[in-house]
Amino acid sequence: MKIKIWGARGSIPTPLDPKEIEGKICQAINSLADIDTHDMAAVQAYVAGLPPFIRGTVGGNTSCVEIQARGETFIIDAGSGLRRLGLELMKGPCGRGRGRLHLFLTHLHWDHLQGFPFFTPAFIPGNHLIFYSIHDVETALSEQQRYQFFPVAFNAEQAEREFQQLSAEQRQRYGYVPAMQARREFVRLEVGAPFSVGPLKINTIQNHHPGDAYSFRFEDQHSVFVYANDAEYKNLEDESTQARLDFFRGADALIFDAQYGLRESWESKADFGHSSAMIGVDFARRAGVKRLLLAHHEPLYSDAQLQKIQETAIAYQAQDASLPTCEVLLAYEGLQLDLTPAGATEVQLIPEHDAVIATPTSIFDEQQVHQLIQQFATLSTPEDPTSSVIDLSQVEHLTTASLKALVNFNQQRKTTPVVLAAPSPAVETVIKLAGYGDYFAVYPTVEEATKAVRARQALKLPGQIINKQYQIADQLGEGRLGTVVKVMDLQTQRMAALKTLPLTLGVETIDRFASQVHLLLELDHPHIAHIYDCDWSQDGSYTFIVEELLAGPTLYERLVNQKERLTEDEILKIALDLTLALEYAHSRGVIHGNLRPEDIFLTPQGVKLSSFGLGRLEETRNLLEAPMLFLTASHLAPEQILGHSLDARTDLYALGVILYQLITGRLPFEGTEREILQAHLEQQPIPPRQLNPNLSYSIEHLVLKLLAKNPNDRYASVKQARRIASGLIFSGGEGHLPGQQPLVGREYQLQRLDACWTEVQAGCGQLALITGESGIGKTSLARQFAAERQAEVVLMGRCQAGAGGPPYQPFREALQAYFATVPPELFNQETQQLIANFTRLAPELRQIVPGLPEPPALEPQQEQVRLITSLAQFIKQAAQQRPWLLILDDLQWIDPSSLELLRYLGRHLPETALFVIGTYRDTEVRRKHPLRVLLRDLRRIVSPRRLPLNRLSLADVAQLLSDLWIGPVPQNLTQKIFQQTKGNPLYVEEIAKGLEDDGLVVLDNGEWRFLGLEIVRLPQTIHEAIEGRIHYLSADVRDVLAQAAVLGETFRLADLVAMSGLSEWTVLEHLDVALERQLVQEMSGDAAMRFSHAEIHQVLYQDLGDLRRRRLHRRAGETLERRAQPEPERLAEELAHHFSQAGEVEKALIYSVVAARQAETLYANELAAQWYSHALDLLAQLDPAEMPLFEAQSLAIHEARDKVLTPQNTPPQTLGQFLHLLVNPPGQQGQPFGGDF
Repeated sequence: MKIKIWGARGSIPTPLDPKEIEGKICQAINSLADIDTHDMAAVQAYVAGLPPFIRGTVGGNTSCVEIQARGETFIIDAGSGLRRLGLELMKGPCGRGRGRLHLFLTHLHWDHLQGFPFFTPAFIPGNHLIFYSIHDVETALSEQQRYQFFPVAFNAEQAEREFQQLSAEQRQRYGYVPAMQARREFVRLEVGAPFSVGPLKINTIQNHHPGDAYSFRFEDQHSVFVYANDAEYKNLEDESTQARLDFFRGADALIFDAQYGLRESWESKADFGHSSAMIGVDFARRAGVKRLLLAHHEPLYSDAQLQKIQETAIAYQAQDASLPTCEVLLAYEGLQLDLTPAGATEVQLIPEHDAVIATPTSIFDEQQVHQLIQQFATLSTPEDPTSSVIDLSQVEHLTTASLKALVNFNQQRKTTPVVLAAPSPAVETVIKLAGYGDYFAVYPTVEEATKAVRARQALKLPGQIINKQYQIADQLGEGRLGTVVKVMDLQTQRMAALKTLPLTLGVETIDRFASQVHLLLELDHPHIAHIYDCDWSQDGSYTFIVEELLAGPTLYERLVNQKERLTEDEILKIALDLTLALEYAHSRGVIHGNLRPEDIFLTPQGVKLSSFGLGRLEETRNLLEAPMLFLTASHLAPEQILGHSLDARTDLYALGVILYQLITGRLPFEGTEREILQAHLEQQPIPPRQLNPNLSYSIEHLVLKLLAKNPNDRYASVKQARRIASGLIFSGGEGHLPGQQPLVGREYQLQRLDACWTEVQAGCGQLALITGESGIGKTSLARQFAAERQAEVVLMGRCQAGAGGPPYQPFREALQAYFATVPPELFNQETQQLIANFTRLAPELRQIVPGLPEPPALEPQQEQVRLITSLAQFIKQAAQQRPWLLILDDLQWIDPSSLELLRYLGRHLPETALFVIGTYRDTEVRRKHPLRVLLRDLRRIVSPRRLPLNRLSLADVAQLLSDLWIGPVPQNLTQKIFQQTKGNPLYVEEIAKGLEDDGLVVLDNGEWRFLGLEIVRLPQTIHEAIEGRIHYLSADVRDVLAQAAVLGETFRLADLVAMSGLSEWTVLEHLDVALERQLVQEMSGDAAMRFSHAEIHQVLYQDLGDLRRRRLHRRAGETLERRAQPEPERLAEELAHHFSQAGEVEKALIYSVVAARQAETLYANELAAQWYSHALDLLAQLDPAEMPLFEAQSLAIHEARDKVLTPQNTPPQTLGQFLHLLVNPPGQQGQPFGGDF
């Protein structure tokens, strides 16, 4: 308990007399030390050392005493000292309309009430004043504030009554009578009946005083304070004396009425109701009082006279050594006493074990903190820690040692943080200066603190109703960021998740969060959890957010509970959904700031992201200096840790952390929170491919760029990252194909495909053929169907344009992707023999399964039959467990061997759970095309479903543009694009992307703006549209893409790096741009990529000049040749192509012959004949003078071609014999072609 004197005069306020001030100045000068009077610090030090009544005064204000006890404020009497006390109280909760004050009035004499009309807290709405007295205080204060005495009424009822009593002219002139606005409550007491208020036990006794005055005794756990003003003691030996002694007994401080001298009080001032200092000494000593404060000073006495009274009392006490002595003090304005013994701490368990309240003394050192921790530990358990409220109302100073101990204690209590109550301004300032203003929950009073704790505890009780709207159903979780409960919205009858913000958040932090609430409430996106409400609880104890209740598991739960890693497609689908959500939020000015797996929900409709805006809670704080994090250390960006402002790139870093964990199975950095924060700033993560070698280079690059330390080194926006990720989505391997841009105008075709898939799932295979012109959306339809049906096995292979492609090319591509997943069939002995029979299509199988048997040698034609039948039988057996969906793209370029394999599969489809979806350009498949012949042959067996795609209608184009730009599109622009493109989807999309590049369609604050459309010129062809988009690329990016185009429509990253001479990171940076612009996309296996459409590849390739094209083909050939060593013949087809285009006749000739013989081994005779013919064409390009030197080679090639065209002849020579003859013709020394194999 602490007391402070605000007024100690009796009867009437007494201003200091000018003569008295003059005397004090003279005394100060008279005792002036030898100091430099020009040194202000020296002067101030001198003044501070003067006796208190020379440098100051007893004061002239009438009675008013303040008591502070465990955060509660008690005021005794409302003399004129109340005015200054009120101004001081306005610096705290009273100034915010949240104050609660207990006023005790000893009696109703004017000098004990006169300060109340000037008590500022009484004018503030929201403050609560509780009056305690034996007398009718309400009537007395109202009378004092009648309109003729004071211009402000005591309450609204009095104001109205007084206003009505005014004359009409006065009412017209004044308009109204103002009234005090604070809430008032009156408690009538009974004499001698003890009662309690907050931490204090209080009792009363009647004084001998005109009008009846009463003394008050205040007790807490450690101290006693008695206030006995306005009391006269006539007979010191009667029964009343003993009652007084008992009332005063053991007081740590006794304020005693000593207005008069002893003789004066007995003679001239008898029955005035006041006493003397000497009588006070007698009472205090006999009652065992520790401190006697002489008060209610005579208004006529000067400070010097009052000091004389004190000296007399002290001298009187010294005359009798038989009784205990007490300290005799002169009550003066500003005197403060802390009555709690040093080291004492009161600990109280409030009802229902809601919290433990501890009230330390003014000396609150590290030892006391540790004692508190031990006391708290005895009242709670680690499993169910009790909330801890520390009442700082008695603490005058907070040391760094005690603050550190408190911080350590709070860190241990992750779900029930320490709550601080009633700190003095000085203590609160220390907490803020130390940087802990937002670390502890700080409340102005103990009552508010316990109310907040109880409100938090109520969140654990089902049935409780918050703000008359949200009824608690269950608790969902609790952590540093607050509590999450499941609630029923009683207004909408909708279940929701209600999240409270941490108790420890300061006003500034809450205000910063509140400033974005209107933005959060406006978020409306399929991948963002809806935010329904954000408000304060009705009692003001906490802030809460109400969100959509999501039933799906979180990504965190998936990572913890599932042993197998997600597939790349699943990971990138999650990434795509997240980037869509973040892109939308960022466009509306909302940063997530705390992106983590716990807030990512996996629903049947995709990802749902929750907890937007909470990252702002730590903004601008250096988290290395923060004692405790509200956010998750493992996902914080470096700039966030350093306390910089957040922007979209902060979310990109957290996205990178999530992707890193998904693809590697671990976080980039691990350790303690401090170690993780330092690592984010200083260390580079282990490259993901070191932890997951199967990961593609492009995905590794995407993740590492997201994790760049400097925000400027990350992607510029989520949109850029999304576009790049979308190019990595389709892997062509086993698993699911995430959907691309929603298709428009293809509902009928999707229904037909659905019907086929139903048959396949029943075990009856199907063949569907999607036809149409280039750019019409054939491949997109097939992919979209695969993505929506989520077949377990989805494979894709693409036929290669032009003659001379590898045999079985689309099947090779699909099988390589399938076996890269190491499917269960690899380890089935029954299927291993089948696999061994077609390993020529996928040689890597012998590395995956070293024990595969070697099939016996057969004639080429028999070998082809064995290969085809074994592969078909393998697919049939594998599809029994998991139906296959096989997409064969660009069948207009199908090679003869693939055609025969497709023919055989088609004949056996009725008993195979296989769905073959083929795409081809019907404009390139004429009547006699081999594919047409095949389809006619199969019609009797499987009845292929032909699904022609027509161009889009005007309405379809409008819908497509609306989907691309997520909103309505001006009708004139739609009409213009439709007229130009005639409804070709690729053409429409390329024009749309080009308009964005030209800055004619821009995203502004979440909405698309269409600028200058009346003068826009649209490209005249698809080629021109693509060319225009490529034009916006930098020269370096165009150069890399040109080299990629020379490598082919499909190319390997390693080949492009080697060919370009650039670093892998630089090439990936350039490819990022192409991925973002959807010019290329990644393939699974062997770090390969392909151009998004054949038209894009053609534009890049055709724009090369002849000389540059030849040089790039030579560089490509040399790159592939180096890569293929020591067996370059395994890339014979590609090497023959590149060296032919480069004009390198000798090498082209060698590899053409090798390619022909390889085709023979697979019984691809037609292809072999094409390569032999190509070799003959190359020979014809030689100098005529050299032709005689190659007659033997020419003859050998002619014979080989004739033999493959007439297979009934004798088998051809072995490959080794043929190559020897080709390189070393009879009669010629050396190697005319240079080099060897």
